[in-house]
Amino acid sequence: MTDRARLIDGLAHYADAFAARDPRSLRLAPGAIFTENGQRLDFGQAAWRTVSDVGPCYASFVDPATGQAAAYHRIEENGQAAVLMLRIAMDGDLIAGVETIVCRNRPFLFAPDNMARHSPILRPVAPAARADRATLAAIPDAYFDGIVADDAQSIPVSPDCIRVECGEPCTACPPSEERAAARGFDLYAMSVAEQIDSRFFAICTGIEERRVLVDEEQSIALAIARFDFDGSVLEYEMPGIGRRATEPYYLVPRSILIAEAFQMVDGLVRSIETVWESCPFGMRSGW
Repeated sequence: MTDRARLIDGLAHYADAFAARDPRSLRLAPGAIFTENGQRLDFGQAAWRTVSDVGPCYASFVDPATGQAAAYHRIEENGQAAVLMLRIAMDGDLIAGVETIVCRNRPFLFAPDNMARHSPILRPVAPAARADRATLAAIPDAYFDGIVADDAQSIPVSPDCIRVECGEPCTACPPSEERAAARGFDLYAMSVAEQIDSRFFAICTGIEERRVLVDEEQSIALAIARFDFDGSVLEYEMPGIGRRATEPYYLVPRSILIAEAFQMVDGLVRSIETVWESCPFGMRSGW
């Protein structure tokens, strides 16, 4: 079995045990670590006790060079739809660490039913169109730094790049009068670069605890990080739109734990698949 195949098998092994609520069946290395939404727990706690269904893999990312792999799934907890991000670290055939983000019901950017099949925006990439490892590894920092600086110039992103968050597209969408009326502008009709340059993300005061997994075969970099919103930005200027008061949700300190997969084709990021869940401000990831 190749290193890549062993990691893919590790993902499937964990998903099967999780679906069966059977942590004792896991092939664990001594001292294996488990976290859910940043909290160190025992295998068998938290979503292990509530999971009632694990759907097919929506997207997977494999990094044989570091012995890591990750996957997104639509799951159900006691019949309620949720989204799972699963990252494993392997030591040979044994699981040495498991990090999970479980994204649960919220009124926006949450469409788990769209994740019941394979991602429609992550596609096979011909070898000649793939980015090399160093280029892929640098993409998340360029993107995150651009968000914090409100400047997309350093991000090699395609104008038609689609970003999907927990199953819901939120860039390059067809214009919507309803969305435009709600905010005074249509954020989701903008491109990735236009959103960043609009200064809408001025409310994000830092992006910390960044970690990257690189899948060279798929030309994807998966980054896990924490976005911080410290509540100090009361208003901000949006070019061409004017001064805007910060939405009440971001007027108190809060953070989100996020996983973002960037697929690069012919030198440009063309797809971003994202899963995130809210967490206490500044919370450590457990890693």
